[in-house]
Amino acid sequence: MADVLDAGTLVVLLCAGCFCFGLIALSGQGWRDHSIRHWGVGYLLAGFGLVLYVLRGVAPDLLSIQGANSLMLLGIGLMLSAIMLYTQQTQFKPVVVAWVVVSIVGFNLISSPPIEAVRLDRVLFLSAVVALSQGLAIFMLLRSTLDRTSLMRILIATHVALMAVFGFRAVYLVIKRFDTGGFLLGDRMPEVGTVIFFFIALTFVFLQGPTYMLIRKEDSDRQAAAAKGNLKAQLTERSLEQRFYESRLRTERAETIEHFARGVAHDGNNVIGVLQLGMGELRERLAKGRPVPSDMLDLMDKSLNQARVTIAGLRALSCSKPPTLTPLDIRSVCEEVAGTLVFSLPSAVHVSTDINADLIATTHRAFLLTALLNLGRNGAEAMGSAGGELRISARQIDAIPRGDKQIGSISTRPLIDIAIVDNGPGISNDMLATAFEPMITSKPQADGHGYGLYMVRAITERLGAALVVQTSEQKGTTVHFLLAQGDSDEHATRGA
Repeated sequence: MADVLDAGTLVVLLCAGCFCFGLIALSGQGWRDHSIRHWGVGYLLAGFGLVLYVLRGVAPDLLSIQGANSLMLLGIGLMLSAIMLYTQQTQFKPVVVAWVVVSIVGFNLISSPPIEAVRLDRVLFLSAVVALSQGLAIFMLLRSTLDRTSLMRILIATHVALMAVFGFRAVYLVIKRFDTGGFLLGDRMPEVGTVIFFFIALTFVFLQGPTYMLIRKEDSDRQAAAAKGNLKAQLTERSLEQRFYESRLRTERAETIEHFARGVAHDGNNVIGVLQLGMGELRERLAKGRPVPSDMLDLMDKSLNQARVTIAGLRALSCSKPPTLTPLDIRSVCEEVAGTLVFSLPSAVHVSTDINADLIATTHRAFLLTALLNLGRNGAEAMGSAGGELRISARQIDAIPRGDKQIGSISTRPLIDIAIVDNGPGISNDMLATAFEPMITSKPQADGHGYGLYMVRAITERLGAALVVQTSEQKGTTVHFLLAQGDSDEHATRGA
């Protein structure tokens, strides 16, 4: 073989391979991976060391011997570090660092002028530490929990082969070092030639370099496939969640429409029932030529007004355009609300008023009627079947009163305060927190739809008004509906 390939040619090939593997490892995205970066830099350092080794006899010994072998040992150390990072066994970091320090310092020590070991001892030391490095790599690979793929087995086999080659060379050199008379070796065990050694080393190094990079590519492909599978599963899960959300939304919308329709139908039936009763009585009286009592006509008129007020409230919920605000006599509105409540509430509820004269507010009549009627009915219902007193008052104030809950705010002063007071049991903090939300009601579903106070809130916000609730357990509730004061002259002009 020495006639075909000399040691120098094999070293040059090994040097070229190290540079090639190092550059390939660091190309593309390889530099960002710590393990591949250590692997690639390790091969490049080994390649530079081999370049200096080739210059032995031309360059000074400090470079061609000590520098060359130091770079190669450092490169092997970085490749050990790459395997440590890849197998995620960082507990071996002190061992890898110790191997690098001991091998480099030890080689330079025995090569230094005070000792100046012969070439045989230097080669023996290098063979021993390289064999040890391969054994350490094998140990880390075998202890790892990574899948034993075909490529992983090939990588382990290359380390085993290199450990065997360098270990055999170290044992052979030990025997040769101490068997000066040729008693053990004799002529039966020929010396392992440098050419054969480099050829074997070259073969397995050329296998080891690309095998590690192929393993990392295999891992990347596996991770990419897993990520793709996870993404597909997430997309499927999100699609199912989206379909579930849409189905739930449709169900909730249907329930909301059903709930709202039940409540509106309940109010509508009350109005229709009063009108049918009145119409029947009117026909009977007209047929008999009897006079029609005015209170019956008033009741029918109030029922129609209630329907009109309910429709106005629905408009407040559905219309996105701001209502047209005009100066309005608050006394007339409050008296109309009180009259309607007297006719529509049970006889156990006594309705009283305390309304100052000459109160003008800039507001919308139908919306205001709706809000006050809903507040009055809620106050009466809070007192229960035992009844009580429901008082409606109106006055001028200069500041928004303090309360347990406030909706909206008014910056202008003075204010018109319309207060609706009941002597019921009061409102709990939990109930007050959600009282003005839609579909919240303390009444049975057949008696209420939970949109009354929600209408009040919507009307308050549309009118630019404010609402303050003052409540105390067993002492009743006061609701202040606050409006900006209007221009009395403008109201007089509109009335004229």
